This record gives sequence, structure tokens and C-alpha cells, in this order.
Amino acid sequence: MSTTVQPIYLDPADLAVLYLRRAGQTDHCHLVLDLRDGDLAAHANQEVEDRDVPESVVSGTVLRWSIPRLTPGDANRLIDQALPLARRVLAGFTTTLDTQRATDIGVLDRDATAARDEIEELVADYRDHGQVIGEMDADE
Repeated sequence: MSTTVQPIYLDPADLAVLYLRRAGQTDHCHLVLDLRDGDLAAHANQEVEDRDVPESVVSGTVLRWSIPRLTPGDANRLIDQALPLARRVLAGFTTTLDTQRATDIGVLDRDATAARDEIEELVADYRDHGQVIGEMDADE
């Protein structure tokens, strides 16, 4: 388990990175904090058939927040602004064994929970005011 948050930035020239449309379906975009390795990234769900919530999110070892299809520049700014909060989340993260499911589940202390909630508020501001990419097809 990592103790450092590693921001993963998007290529500013790749406008399609967070907005792809396949067969009439639009990918869902998220800001993701993987508490197992410390990666903080924005990405679109590239799996067309699999719209289920990943087990890592269900177990609380990965946190994710729905975001609009931001430009790469706005997504990178969101990552930068979320970075200090993500550090607080990671600092207050531990795992415990869920014996019924035989898997580790994530546990956040009080400050980590508050920081997680502050990230949600930050993301909400980007939902209201972020620069969003218009519709395009996956083959454009």
C-alpha cells in the first residue's frame, strides 16, 4: 500500500480522452483515487459492456467521483486541486478484513472522510463550471 499520492495527468492535446461515444453509449468519466497505489487520475470507463461498479470501489479501496467530460486542461486542474485533499484521504486510509467476503475493505478515519467529502464538493464545482468537451465519435 502506497503512502504517497501520484497524480496522473492527461495529455492536453488529446481532446477525446474523456469523451468517447460507441454504439450510442457515452462513457462515464470519473476522478479516481486508488488508495492501494496512490494514483489520482481522471478517466473515462473504456469498457463498453461493463457498466458495473468495480469491486475495488465497492470495497472502498478505490474512491471515484463522477465528473463531466472535461477538457484535459480542466481535468488536470481538477487533479491539482484535489491533490492535497487526496493526500489527507490516503493518510487516513487503512484496510480491514471483511471475513464474510474474504476481502480487504477500505476504512477512512475522520479527517480522511472529511477530505473525501471536500473532493466531492470540488468535483461538484467542476460539474457546474468546468469546460466540457462536446460530443464526438470514438473513431474521430
